[in-house]
Parts: sequence; C-alpha cells; structure tokens
Amino acid sequence: MGAAREIFTNKINDWAQMYLNENIYVILDKTFYYNYGLETIAIATDCNEIPEQISDWFNETLNELGLMWEDLPWPLLAFLHEAGHSQTLNKYSNEELQRHYYEKLFISWDSRYTRKEKQMTYWRVEDELAANTWAVNFANTNTKAIEELTIIFMTYWNDLIEEVYKC
Repeated sequence: MGAAREIFTNKINDWAQMYLNENIYVILDKTFYYNYGLETIAIATDCNEIPEQISDWFNETLNELGLMWEDLPWPLLAFLHEAGHSQTLNKYSNEELQRHYYEKLFISWDSRYTRKEKQMTYWRVEDELAANTWAVNFANTNTKAIEELTIIFMTYWNDLIEEVYKC
C-alpha cells in the first residue's frame, strides 16, 4: 500500500469510528458504496467515478428536495451519502430494501432517461433519500466533525488519486 493510500485510509477510518460507529470500516475501491453486511463504506478513487458534473447534479437534487448544506468537495459529499446509508438502512425491512434495489435497477436500465436524469432519479429512491437527508443533517449539525473530515480529504485526496490511478 502506498504512503498516501495508507495515511488516508487510517485517518478516514479513525474519523468514521469516532463519529459514525466503532464497527465501521472504510476502504478504497473503484466506486462509492456501502456494504450493509460488512459495515463497510467504499470510497471511489477511480477518476472516471468522480466527475465534477455529478457533484453539480447531487447539489441540484438536494436543492430541489429542500436539503441545503455547505458547498463541500464531491468526494466528501459522496462519502457522507454512503455514511448516511450506514446510519439509515437498518430502518428498512429486507423486503423494502429489495424493492429499493429493483427501483434503482429499473432506473439504470430505462433508456428514456439521460445520465443526469437517471442519477437524479436514483437519489430520490427512498433509501437514497434517507441517506442524503442524514448526510445533510449531519453536515449541518456537526461542525467539528465536518471540519476534521474536510481536512482529511483536502490534505490527502489529490496525492491519493495520483498515487492510485495517476489521474
């Protein structure tokens, strides 16, 4: 493991275990996701998975839903969204989670949607909306935690991306 990768992973895991759940584990992968069974948040380090326009779409969706927050860097927004899953998925039954899964699958397959429409519709599915709502509320009420998280991302993100993917 490279130096930037190791430092970032250690710092983000310390942060997650302090502010989210002591059993949460954060990994680096090619895309953002939350693995409910393993209590693992994955952070995308693939340059193709972090386009700036997705950040704009995310903020546009939140604004349309009346969820307002400070302008935060895209990878931090995506991380907080996945953290939101770690804090909200337990309120859904397996049947509800399966329904949400199929709703999102249908959205991804529906050729009537542009990429932007697919993404913005995806974020409105009930479990995604719950994660977004949690993330916004957390960001708006936990100034110290967000300052610490921002420092971690701003200090190590560019070096990490360069080291892992040579973007």
